[in-house]
Amino acid sequence: TYTGESVQAGHTYYYWEVQVVGRLDLFAAEMLERLWTTIPEPRRVLLDLTRTTEMTRGGGEVLARLAAMTATLAVLLSPDAALGELLPPAPRFTGRKEIESHLKGQELSAPPLWVSVSLAP
Repeated sequence: TYTGESVQAGHTYYYWEVQVVGRLDLFAAEMLERLWTTIPEPRRVLLDLTRTTEMTRGGGEVLARLAAMTATLAVLLSPDAALGELLPPAPRFTGRKEIESHLKGQELSAPPLWVSVSLAP
């Protein structure tokens, strides 16, 4: 992605956390898709958009396609986020405790798999 923008992922016992920093345009969405498809199924993802500054229609379309491939998705937004109409249908939260509780409450259908992912441009 561009300087100061990134797509990152980390894993807890219960779910993956994916964070988009900066714009989610088609270029960043391509990086997001490469990362997302490395997450083992069933995908349980906390998508952190609190540091996403804008989302293009193309970025939103890629995100909607990825959401359809995901067993459980919850989106974390900043309270003043204006990304609403481009986001895929998923529970939306503004508090980390709420979202963690939601994701931990979902039943695991497979044991966790520990994977380290690095995307180099």
